[in-house]
Amino acid sequence: MNKHIKGAMNGCQDDLLLAYKLEMQKVERDYQEINNKINSDRELSKSEQKIMAIRQELSWFKSEAIRLYNKFEEQKTTLKKMKTALEVVEEDRDFFQQQLVKTRKINKSTAMQIRAFRQKFPQLHLEDLDNEGYLRFTSVKTVETSRWSLR
Repeated sequence: MNKHIKGAMNGCQDDLLLAYKLEMQKVERDYQEINNKINSDRELSKSEQKIMAIRQELSWFKSEAIRLYNKFEEQKTTLKKMKTALEVVEEDRDFFQQQLVKTRKINKSTAMQIRAFRQKFPQLHLEDLDNEGYLRFTSVKTVETSRWSLR
């Protein structure tokens, strides 16, 4: 009987060991699955963090691009205003240059007329222009004032 009990115990012991080994293998597989799932969740969490960081950068770049575009538009408007002002100043400069040339011609012509007038009437002395732009002169022989126009 002892042999029979020992044989049964050995058989039970072998069955118990076999069941224990199978259960441990199952626990180890579950542990590996859980560990893999945790690792994949960590990777997913890291990926989500990277995605969030990239989205934040994208948002910053968008706002920066909008800010720079608005600044560009302001400078473009300022440049247009400055170009317009420059054109006006250049037109004024051209106009005044033309007026200067005309005035020089008129002055030269007037000077020639005065020389001719002095040669024609050497006894007269030119003194001043009156308020209306006429030459006033007095005669050496007479005190009477007359008006002559050089126009």
